[in-house]
Amino acid sequence: MSDRAEKSTSEEAADMALEKTFLPDQVGSDQDLNAAEPASRLQTIHELVRTGRYHVPAAIIADRMIERMIAERRRRA
Repeated sequence: MSDRAEKSTSEEAADMALEKTFLPDQVGSDQDLNAAEPASRLQTIHELVRTGRYHVPAAIIADRMIERMIAERRRRA
């Protein structure tokens, strides 16, 4: 059986949504965002998040949370 046939409809919907997702690197080049002033950069990202056009994969969010937790523990030690 193919992978496609084994997937549930919710998985297929998630895959389709992922294909339509605009990732940060599709918004503009990293140089464009990094060259912008911090307030302007944050405003641009805020607008993209608000309109649903800027999505960060859950794994990246989880990695950042773990990094912060480890840093906090080291700071307390």
